[in-house]
This record gives sequence, structure tokens and C-alpha cells, in this order.
Amino acid sequence: MWNWLRSLLCPDVVKLLEKIEQLEFEYAELIRNYETLEDKVSILIDSIAANLTVPPCTEFTYIDDAEIYYPFSDVVLKLYQTAIADASYYSFPKEQWIALLSMVQPIIMKVIGKWTADISDCDDFALIMNSYVAVSFIKAGYPKQGAFFILWSPSHAYNGFRDNNGNIWVYEPQTDKVIGKLGQTVSPYDTKKVWAPGAENP
Repeated sequence: MWNWLRSLLCPDVVKLLEKIEQLEFEYAELIRNYETLEDKVSILIDSIAANLTVPPCTEFTYIDDAEIYYPFSDVVLKLYQTAIADASYYSFPKEQWIALLSMVQPIIMKVIGKWTADISDCDDFALIMNSYVAVSFIKAGYPKQGAFFILWSPSHAYNGFRDNNGNIWVYEPQTDKVIGKLGQTVSPYDTKKVWAPGAENP
């Protein structure tokens, strides 16, 4: 039936319909991937909160310096494929983010150890780093999570954070280094996807 109908349509319309089908498939795949990652983060956060000591982020970030960040209205993110869990997050000055991440990163290194393909590779580092930072905000009792992201390029996964000047900084959790501003870094940090997970504070 579908093939018969296609034969009646002009080639441009057929190509358009095929493109729509492909986009629908890619969207469904994105939703499936997002739901899978969201489940993984939830499990990790529960496990970390129950079994490991992570200092509250109040030791490194100050609520008086926080700004409320609305990712859905961020024009920078419109350049990327995104999955945003919450309507708003806290951003902080860059130096406070660096202090917090420099505290968390050695902890995850003790848990993960060295890079191992498929077991503790880049996506695991980025996912666990994000989870530890989320727990740090939960322990602080902040009503929002920090604007800390998981980023993907075609060949790598890593993290990012937003500062109070509106910049999103690419962060490498394996080395505790700020690589540069989102959109200005080169391979393997040529970001294509941005994911902002959420975690419900008690």
C-alpha cells in the first residue's frame, strides 16, 4: 500500500517523507538513550548517597553567588542536540566550580581507577562525575542542582559547567582540567550533544 502510494508522489515529496521517517526514528532513539542514562544516573546517585562520603558543595560554592540558569532559553544550547531534565539549575562563578570539581575528581579516580575500555572509559567517567556532583548538591540541601552537564563529541564523552558570565566550559573528568569554552574546543572535544541530568533533592 505504501509503495503504491509512493509511486503516485513526486520524487521531492517522497524524499521529504523519507526524511521525516528518519527524523522520527532518530528522535525515538534519542528518547530511549535519554531514559536509559537517566535510570543509570538515578541508580548511581542512590548508591553514592548511601555508601560513600561526598562533601556538600557548600564547602566550595556559595548560595549568595548562585544565579538561576534556564537552559531551555539558552541560545547557546540550541546549536546542539540536547536532553534537559530540569527547568532550571544553579550556575556559579568559574572559580567556585573549579574548586568543587577539584574536590570531587580525586574521589571518582579512587572509585574508577584508570581508564579501561568498555568498563571505565570516557562515558563512565563523565556519568560518575556528574552523579558525584549531584550528590554534593543534595547534601548541601540546595533546592536546585548545579548546571553541570554530560557532553558528547563523535569520539568522546566528558563534562561541562555553566558559569555566571553565561559561558559553558568543557571539563575533562579524567584529568580535572578545563579544556575551554563550549563551541571553541577541537577534537576530541568537538561537542555535538549536551545532557543536563536532574536529581530531586529531599
